[in-house]
Amino acid sequence: MFCTKCGAQIPDDAIFCPTCGAETHGESLNNTNAAYNEQRTIVTDAENEELASDALKFGILGAVFSNTGILAILGIIFSAIAQSKAGEYHRRTGEYGVKAGIGRGLGIGGLALGIFMTAFFALYIIIIIVALIGTGW
Repeated sequence: MFCTKCGAQIPDDAIFCPTCGAETHGESLNNTNAAYNEQRTIVTDAENEELASDALKFGILGAVFSNTGILAILGIIFSAIAQSKAGEYHRRTGEYGVKAGIGRGLGIGGLALGIFMTAFFALYIIIIIVALIGTGW
């Protein structure tokens, strides 16, 4: 039979899917459902690949924008999206893979750098305002 959650082939007497851990309730699927789940797995694989690619893209954007002054906030946002997409990929597949793993790493780095750069930029603006007020401008 096939798992109704992830579509993996599992033993007929399985209580839980060994791939995703979903409970099978001992239900057996007929050939029509098996073909449907096989097709669903292919779609899911394509969706997972897209999710991993998105994690990588947003990780790159997060790392790039985190290095810029006021745009570091965009870096934080993109990095958080990369983290979310990589986490979703991991939840679905049980691993990070290459693209999602790199996206996750860039997301972590971009998030840390973006927070640092945003704080630095805010402090810089405060210092300029205080200096202008002190000169009577």
